[in-house]
Amino acid sequence: MRDRDALIRQAREQPELVADIVLEQDKRILALEKRIEELERRLNLNSNNSSKPPSTDGPHVPRKPKKQRSGRNPGGQPGHQAHFRAPFPPERLNEPPKEVIPERCKHCRTPLRGRDPHPLRYQQAELPPIEAWVTEHALHALKCGHCGKMTRGELPDGVSYRLLGPRLTAVVAMLTGCFRTSKREVQVLLKELFSVDVCVGSITRCEAMMTEALAPVMDEALDYVRTQASANMDETGWREARKKAWLWTLVTKWVTVFKVHANRNRVAMNELMGNFSGTLTTDRYGTYNSHDGYRQICWAHLKRDFEAIKAMRGKPGNIGKRLLDTAKRMFFLWHKVKSGKLSRRKFRKRLPYYKHQIEDLLREGASMPNGKTARRTCIRLLNLRRHLWTFAHIKGIEPTNNAAERAIRPAVLWRKGSFGTHSEQGSRFAERILTVRASLKNQKNRALLGFLTQACQAALSSKVKPPSLLPKFA
Repeated sequence: MRDRDALIRQAREQPELVADIVLEQDKRILALEKRIEELERRLNLNSNNSSKPPSTDGPHVPRKPKKQRSGRNPGGQPGHQAHFRAPFPPERLNEPPKEVIPERCKHCRTPLRGRDPHPLRYQQAELPPIEAWVTEHALHALKCGHCGKMTRGELPDGVSYRLLGPRLTAVVAMLTGCFRTSKREVQVLLKELFSVDVCVGSITRCEAMMTEALAPVMDEALDYVRTQASANMDETGWREARKKAWLWTLVTKWVTVFKVHANRNRVAMNELMGNFSGTLTTDRYGTYNSHDGYRQICWAHLKRDFEAIKAMRGKPGNIGKRLLDTAKRMFFLWHKVKSGKLSRRKFRKRLPYYKHQIEDLLREGASMPNGKTARRTCIRLLNLRRHLWTFAHIKGIEPTNNAAERAIRPAVLWRKGSFGTHSEQGSRFAERILTVRASLKNQKNRALLGFLTQACQAALSSKVKPPSLLPKFA
């Protein structure tokens, strides 16, 4: 207020300075308007127009409209093909079937004779009381009558000095690494389910053993993904020893690999990718620009960028709306290609129309005198425009990075529950167990427990071959 009164007095005393004062005020107003615009943009960020998770959305964020109720009851509808669980085969039964034959008619109490050739069969699966199978090896020490030195017997091949055997070690690794169970909860589960009382340190040692056992599996998986024709890549924040780190993932059709690194830069990316030269699908993060091969930018992220531009006032908002409308019309055709209603050849013929429209709108946005954020986004997208249409020209490439997003989601939940890992060894366990779980899930849900058990057995015995994550059916 004092500055304003001083300016008014100065203007009355020196009228020739009025123009300078007005010019100075105009500059200040313009700066404040830009600041207000930026603050409003940040205030309007939500899961629809940014990378913020849906859990951070406030009540003012519009939700997707709910589907109208059809009026039909939930469940299978008339005409729906029924699905039944296949019964256990006879050789799977642990005891002979119990024949339940009625002796009298339940209506008139007349004695009944004969047997039903096609009885109605009911099967029930039940767990017997489970206790861990405990063995003991007594290692005797004998004194040599010739030299007088003591010799103690050694454990047989495949037996370790640890309390938990290979299968129970695999169970512990599954619980902590795949099902995100805390070590103290695993301690309780082992006691309640298997009558095995262990300390938390034993569970940590089980993870260390599994980390060592999966080392050759991890090396083989890395070599495999680096030779594939296409892959999806993503990264998310991580914590290692209470310091900021990043969890990277490289996803192929059959094998998915994870890597924890201290940085989010080209060095970390190259450490995971190695000599990969295929088509890479990613988001717009600048580090991925160093990839020399073909690349596909994720259109799900682009849609959020368009939503953010649309939320702005004036010309940027109009450009954002037109970008969204054009993208929706293009992907309406793409979904027809995916469902088989439109051939890829016809889609390619119609694609240049949408391509020119989107790129022209981006050029228009890049030349805007106002809307700094929208202009910067449009300029970046124009620089990456050759990576926007790879999915239309290379078969098997999807326009989104959903494969990597889905693969990294369990790791994000792990991080939220445990705040990452507390050591470098813990990070190695995390990346290897996540690699095994995701890859086996891709390969028609191969058995996880059997895989981990074999890996532990191979680490203890030279007679057991380490398992492989490479698909046998590809």
